[in-house]
Amino acid sequence: AMSISETDKLEYDALECKNITLTEFIERRKRKELENGRLKDRYINSLKKGPLYINRICSLSNSRLPPGTVPRTIVIDGANVMHCGSIYQDTREGSAQSIPDVASLLALMRYFIVRDFEVFAVLSRKYSKPDATNFKEAIDRLVENNLCVIVPSMNLDDTIALEFAAQVNGIVISSDKYRDHACLNPRIQRIVEKQRLTIFWDSIPTHHQNSRTQKGEMDYLPSKKFMFTDDNNSELSENDVIKTLYAFPNELQYIISKERHEMIAPEKRKTEVEGLLNDLISMGINHCQVNAKRILETPVHVPTDVHSKSRTFSEGDYLTEVPPDDQANHISLPFGESDDEW
Repeated sequence: AMSISETDKLEYDALECKNITLTEFIERRKRKELENGRLKDRYINSLKKGPLYINRICSLSNSRLPPGTVPRTIVIDGANVMHCGSIYQDTREGSAQSIPDVASLLALMRYFIVRDFEVFAVLSRKYSKPDATNFKEAIDRLVENNLCVIVPSMNLDDTIALEFAAQVNGIVISSDKYRDHACLNPRIQRIVEKQRLTIFWDSIPTHHQNSRTQKGEMDYLPSKKFMFTDDNNSELSENDVIKTLYAFPNELQYIISKERHEMIAPEKRKTEVEGLLNDLISMGINHCQVNAKRILETPVHVPTDVHSKSRTFSEGDYLTEVPPDDQANHISLPFGESDDEW
């Protein structure tokens, strides 16, 4: 007979829609736990252990945090992270940037997820198109699982990232200084000046790429490793990083972060999201490099009318995106409680 604990009963009772029996609920959860365990094993086996000299990633040891301290919501500037974290220089005629490397985005998201942060990336529509990045399937799955927001225009992605962070007292991760946005309103100015964490990417020697740290979190090290810096590119101390990433009880807007964290409860979704990221990282080890090479062999598409801002959608061409006017609605609901997908 199946063993049913009090915890099992409490979690089952908490379900809003009980369309399965308690036994089915437990069996389904155990299957998911086994699958997540399999994905973690594959992640571990797919990546070599990185040498100690590239293991130095800020661990965010929270043993020194005062009672009541909560992790802030992390908003990632997806385009910035993928371009700056890429080693794939786009040498094609008509292109002046690197090919966006999704592996860097996955590495950063996993870093925060395993440390119990709520995290999502903001991207403009351009990056959801085929060959816009080196791992489109990963972008699609991040969107499907409410970990990535696609916005309609390249002109809006930075503004929406900053607005989201302002609404939930969160943090924006980017190497962009956002100087042009700081004057939009006092809320965004506060994010730009006090709740923006600058990230710097440093190349990893080829033979140590796609490795993992030897610490308990086993952080992913793709083609570049990241560090958090000040605006002069000097690495921040772990204590300074912690002061930025966490909301402390004595801070003015602490209650906003506390309520958000209690509503979202990212630790409850941690195993599931970590499983997804482990899966995508394992797949991406081959996909990202192969796709980047193939993209480099494809001519750059130049629009016939450079002034046109319209886009023709083909049948079945569906994109999940958040209209600017709906920001408040999307940000106020926990994952899975909105009829609209992110």
